Amino acid sequence: LCDKPYVFGMKKRDWTTGQIQGLTVQGQTELIEGSTVLIVDDICSRGGTFYHSAKALKALGAKKIYLYISHCENSILEGELLDGSLIEKVFTTNSIFTKEHEKIEILEV
Repeated sequence: LCDKPYVFGMKKRDWTTGQIQGLTVQGQTELIEGSTVLIVDDICSRGGTFYHSAKALKALGAKKIYLYISHCENSILEGELLDGSLIEKVFTTNSIFTKEHEKIEILEV
């Protein structure tokens, strides 16, 4: 549906602890350097997958990273994702997120 270049992440998880052990970016990775990237996903709890995705994208030279999540849980505030400068801004709907944060913009649905 989208005629734009894209990449995708493959995460490695320790299924006994649930911890993400790393993430590799696959696809047209040569296009990432110097680019602004939009990560799109359906749900976010603490943001671990997006944190590791942003770290991997920055290592590949991404200039700015934005995140669109259809449904964001309030627990995103408990994770590392919003700390520092990995993510410029998170866009989400008002479906379940009820808090406020300077990096989160609510899109009314």
